[in-house]
This record gives sequence, C-alpha cells and structure tokens, in this order.
Amino acid sequence: MTVLQTELHESLDVARAGGSHEWHHLPSIRNDAQHVDRDQDQRSAGRSPWEWLSWPLWQSENVAIDRPLLLLDVDGVLLPVRDYTVPGGYYQPSADFRDVSLVHWDSGELHRIWVSAANADRLRRLSEHFDIVWATGWNHHANEIIAPLHGLPDLPVIELAWSEDLRTLETGWKLPVIVDYITDRACIWIDDHIRDDVEDWARARDAPTLVLRADHRIGLTDDIVDRALDFADRADSIQRGE
Repeated sequence: MTVLQTELHESLDVARAGGSHEWHHLPSIRNDAQHVDRDQDQRSAGRSPWEWLSWPLWQSENVAIDRPLLLLDVDGVLLPVRDYTVPGGYYQPSADFRDVSLVHWDSGELHRIWVSAANADRLRRLSEHFDIVWATGWNHHANEIIAPLHGLPDLPVIELAWSEDLRTLETGWKLPVIVDYITDRACIWIDDHIRDDVEDWARARDAPTLVLRADHRIGLTDDIVDRALDFADRADSIQRGE
C-alpha cells in the first residue's frame, strides 16, 4: 500500500469514528490595499465585498427544476494556503485542521496538506441542496484524494487545464470552461481566486448565480455555507415562481 493510500485509509477511519467539529474563527484578513478600496466601495453600495449575485426575472412552468450547481474549488477553500501566488504553501490555520501526507501525482514529491472535519460537515449540509461539481486544478485527483478526506462520493469534474503561468493571471482562468459546462443552470461558485470578469459574468447571467470568495488563508466557513444555503432557498422559490 502506498503512502497516499495508507493516509487516506487512516483519514477515513478517523472521519468514521468522529472528531472535533469545533470551528476556531480567525480574524478577517485583507489581501492588499486595492482589495480594501474595492471592498469599501462595495460596502457603500450595500454589497458584501466578496459576494456577487444575479437574480433573474424569469420562471418556467411545467418544467422539472434542477438543483443549483455548486462549483467547488480545493486550494484556498478546502485546503488553506498561506499564499496562492506560489505552489504549495499548505498550512494549519487552526487546531481544527489535521495533517495528511500525500505523494503528488506528477512530481512524485511528498506533500503535507491540512484538512478539517468541520469542512466535511459543511459539505454535507451543502450537498443536501446543491449538485456539487469540482472546479479545481486538481481535476479528477480531487475525487481520488480530497473527496474521501471529506466524506464525499465521486463528484462530476469540470476539466480544467492548469499551468503555473495561470497563477498570477488577472482574469478568471476557469471561467470559459465553466460557462460551457453549466449552460443555463442556477449555480453558486466558491473559490479563493475570483477576478473582476467572474463578478461581471455573475451579475449578467439570466439564471440565479452567486459567487462567494473564500479567504485562501482560512478557507470554507460557516458564514459562506449559510449564505449559500440562503441562496439555494431563494433560487428554488424564484424558479418555482413563488
């Protein structure tokens, strides 16, 4: 059995046995002065600085209504990182996170990541209202490695071609592929790497759309989940014409 397989089996045993579900909230951290200025402008306009929402004035009758999609990132959302502009950088942001060692599928190098049982609970709550889809540079490796660590089944994968050149790109490198994938489905997108073009796209969509930016140093939080679940309730009401 490989190191990775051993770690995954041990992780699943811990998950089944239960573990700490206490969430240690960390203070909000701003990325840079530019984001602070933009966040202030958005608060003045009555918007959350990391939420972009589109509510269409449409409804369909006598049509089966799909659950909203949830486009889920890994790095910076489920795996906190100190700095998303450099490779790796995984770390333990709070005592709720435990370390797991894995062998990288390309380089063969041993990596140490940090995962949270509380995030497994958060994903369970989200899975009751959304069809979750991986939208990450991990691609199918998310099903092989990340899903078992969070109690998830194999999930659909949006095929994304990652390269290190994309790390500092000023536009949303995932956006063109995601647009083709989701067609006209209602969706929510949770990511730590949200650019202006993604926000513009979310505002302009006809279908209910919500973009939530996670702080890459903290990852998924109860507040993000609560906002997502509120969106699911409202999207369902809109699509049913209630």
